[in-house]
Amino acid sequence: MKTKDSINWGFKEQVDGFVSGQCATLNQTPEVITICEEAMEKGIWTVLPQPVKTNAKISSFTWGASGAYMLSANSEVQDEAWNFIDGYLHQRLIWNMQRVYLFTALLFFLRRSVFWPRVYEFLPWAVACFLIGLIFKWM
Repeated sequence: MKTKDSINWGFKEQVDGFVSGQCATLNQTPEVITICEEAMEKGIWTVLPQPVKTNAKISSFTWGASGAYMLSANSEVQDEAWNFIDGYLHQRLIWNMQRVYLFTALLFFLRRSVFWPRVYEFLPWAVACFLIGLIFKWM
């Protein structure tokens, strides 16, 4: 039983979207296999294992963070779809790199300010990180 204000995780909607062919991939728990076997034609879907790091006990992906982008082979807008995916991934890469640069710069600044309160030692490094971030943003 759930309350009115409970969160709907969308399990049914995700599975229905995959089974009906509205979405290309589904990252779900194993009980979905039975649903797919009953509702889908044999040979049009498969199960893939999550990648596992060497000697890892769990997959290298975490739930909610794994994902994939796919294009239908008979899509009429393959070029546009690929351009969208490519641009989206490129922007995510840039954002992640900028976060790394900013976090590193912040740590460097805090370390320097605690032991050596001369901020001018930090400024050239911070400017370099900022410029590198801008360069990657425009690529």
